[in-house]
Amino acid sequence: MNRRILFSVQLLFLVSCRTALIKENRSAYGDSELSQKAVFEYLKQPPQPPLLKDIENIGKGRDKIDPSLCVRPIIVTNGRTYFKDTMRSNLLIYPLPRNKYKLTIPDTLAHKYVYTDHNDQDYERDYGIIHQFSPLLPAKEKDIYLMEHYLWCNTCDTSVCVRWLNRDYLKFKVQDCAVHFIEHVHVSNRFDFIGFGGFERQTMENAVSGEKIKRIGY
Repeated sequence: MNRRILFSVQLLFLVSCRTALIKENRSAYGDSELSQKAVFEYLKQPPQPPLLKDIENIGKGRDKIDPSLCVRPIIVTNGRTYFKDTMRSNLLIYPLPRNKYKLTIPDTLAHKYVYTDHNDQDYERDYGIIHQFSPLLPAKEKDIYLMEHYLWCNTCDTSVCVRWLNRDYLKFKVQDCAVHFIEHVHVSNRFDFIGFGGFERQTMENAVSGEKIKRIGY
């Protein structure tokens, strides 16, 4: 075989092998589409069964989603810091990737979800349910990824609500561009929950759009 032809064949072989390796090693955390799929795959899950009878998680208006999919070392809103320690899990591969993506709410879900407003960061006194997510993060187990999830929510019975902030991981399996939600995973940190106090449920139901909780606690 001509030396030039042999060189060309070897070059094509190396290029094809490199392309195959790139495809094989392409991680879900490097794909904004898969991270977006994971967010809405989780949100379409049925609500978790209430821990106590007649207790439910509700909010005023459409649920809000922070459009920034990123790892959040700390949570700061409205000038106040929440959870000063970064979320951790022994299931993850460290160091974590720092990919940051912008989430897009599909038109078909615009009746259910709305973006958070950068001019309105007082999540603690918001009546709405607010979600903050990271991209998919690679776990030690094959095809498994975790996603940081911060949830600002109201837990209510028939007459009284409590405003709170919770953080945990969402566990997903990713195969052939399909994303499946598996379960919630607790963080390794000592604190994963902050309660802000209670207010009357009727006050929330009577509030106008954009109105804030004027008083938390009794």
